[in-house]
Amino acid sequence: MTALMIIIPVYYLGRSLWDNWQILASSDIELDWGRIALSLGILMVAFALYPSGSLIGLRGLGARINYGETYYGYHASQLGKYLPGRIWIIPGRAMTLRRFGVDAVTAAASTLIDMYVLIAAGVLVYIPAMLVTQQETMRQLGAVGLVLCLPLIVSIFFPSLLNRLFSLGMKWIGRGEVTFHFAWYHFALMLLNYLLLWIISGFGLYLLADSISPLTLAQLPIVVGAMGFSWVLGTLSFLTPAGLGVREGVMGVLLAGILPAPLPALVAILSRFWWSLADFGSIGLAFLAFGLWGKKE
Repeated sequence: MTALMIIIPVYYLGRSLWDNWQILASSDIELDWGRIALSLGILMVAFALYPSGSLIGLRGLGARINYGETYYGYHASQLGKYLPGRIWIIPGRAMTLRRFGVDAVTAAASTLIDMYVLIAAGVLVYIPAMLVTQQETMRQLGAVGLVLCLPLIVSIFFPSLLNRLFSLGMKWIGRGEVTFHFAWYHFALMLLNYLLLWIISGFGLYLLADSISPLTLAQLPIVVGAMGFSWVLGTLSFLTPAGLGVREGVMGVLLAGILPAPLPALVAILSRFWWSLADFGSIGLAFLAFGLWGKKE
């Protein structure tokens, strides 16, 4: 089972990367490879914030775990998102965190909390881009996303509300009735962590786009918003592995206001390759980290 959870996602990702690389190789646009390498390094830094947000959630649920173990638990389970349906992330996270004494219910609960707060942060950084986009559909989707973020904002002041929602979510995925006692500062710290993650990764995307066509600093908030919101809609498209196609389409639409055609589509395609390199780089580091930190008794 573990082997299949690795082999199948790698196949999906490899096929996608090959197709995208063929498109990039056939384009006549010169790329600034030094700036692209810098943007990839910045994205890897942003990826290090995924497990720090997860760590806040796990400790809020009472788990005794450190950052290194959480890094492994988070990134080693990310292969599951390359399978259609995305539901494999939850059992995958349970499998990887079990090595460090985290029970399946706590792992599943922390995954649900992670996803919600991460999505909310992605919607919030989209606000500047939403205000200037000429696409009415994108503006309407952003407004809907903001409405869905309200429970998180309210929960910072009234934690019992979101605790109840997550309890219902656990019941929905078949984990039975689970009681949460998340404090307001857990939600607040996770939200700040993931907002920082989107700002850093958005800056990386800004450098990536700037390596193809010059951008101004005034356009940085739009690129950050495009990064966060395209990830949100790609994540919510459960029928595609890792949001393949959806994320690129949304990003291309949102970047069309600041880049001339056909550059928005090219940046979106290049961003998939760029994101996947950081993803698999982080997964590789996770397995290396597990060898260094070892198994908790």
